Amino acid sequence: MIQSRLSVLMAERGLKIADLYEETGISKTTLMAIAENTGKGVQFDTVDKLCNFLGVTPCDFFDYSPYIVETQKSNFVEGNLKGIEIKIKKQNYEKHFNLDIYVYSGDSYDIP
Repeated sequence: MIQSRLSVLMAERGLKIADLYEETGISKTTLMAIAENTGKGVQFDTVDKLCNFLGVTPCDFFDYSPYIVETQKSNFVEGNLKGIEIKIKKQNYEKHFNLDIYVYSGDSYDIP
């Protein structure tokens, strides 16, 4: 899986999407999609502009993992207990995990 590190690079530099938009001219919609890794692809000239502005190489801009990780809400919901299904894939390997989360919304805990 290939993901951009734009959100991390921005945080390290104290930058916001609006700052990148003003400095590079890249649309806010495109910048959000890259930062949140929700887009299906990115143009080379866009990566080039961002790398030049941030002072990084494409190797620094992207992260690569040989695994594909997918998450989705599980059908399991019971009261305050919620479920998340995590699927990890790599070539012929696929593993599913279910994560059950208890959401507590009271104030009976006394934290020092």
